[in-house]
Amino acid sequence: KGDTDQIVYKARSGSLEDTANRKRIEASLRKVRAQSDVAGVASPFGEGGRLTEDGRIGVATLNYRESTNDIKPGDLKDVQDAAFTARSESLQVEHGGPGAEVVRFSESQGPSEGVGVFAAAIVLLFTFGSLVAAALPLIATLLALGCALGLITLISHLVDTPDFATQLASLIGLGVGIDYS
Repeated sequence: KGDTDQIVYKARSGSLEDTANRKRIEASLRKVRAQSDVAGVASPFGEGGRLTEDGRIGVATLNYRESTNDIKPGDLKDVQDAAFTARSESLQVEHGGPGAEVVRFSESQGPSEGVGVFAAAIVLLFTFGSLVAAALPLIATLLALGCALGLITLISHLVDTPDFATQLASLIGLGVGIDYS
């Protein structure tokens, strides 16, 4: 029903089955299981998990109750943070899958669109010499952007859309909206 992620553990020294590493891994998996959006976790040491022959790398399979698109990015970050509690000098932990992708995407969002609008407002103010004349293209552009981003959200529920669709729409919308004004 829900999406599946992987939590990858790598022993920097020794193996994952060393007592200290195993305790850290099992403690982090208990924290992951305790998250409300997690349906289940298969330990790398048990059935459903995977462990390399030398015991240095293991993969825990994480199943969500629903699609990661329907889970808030903050909740997915909490799952990832719970998994990362096993990190130490001797243990490397990484998170992969659609949930990890949502977390990375949400963390990469910055204030670039706001900076672009602010810079455009300054340029338009100097160009038109009037606050009202400079505000009209910005208002029209922001209204068009709001409609476009709303449509992208709606369409993304019907068909697969790339992760960068909203960023691309913002980039094109700001450039074209202000330029044609």
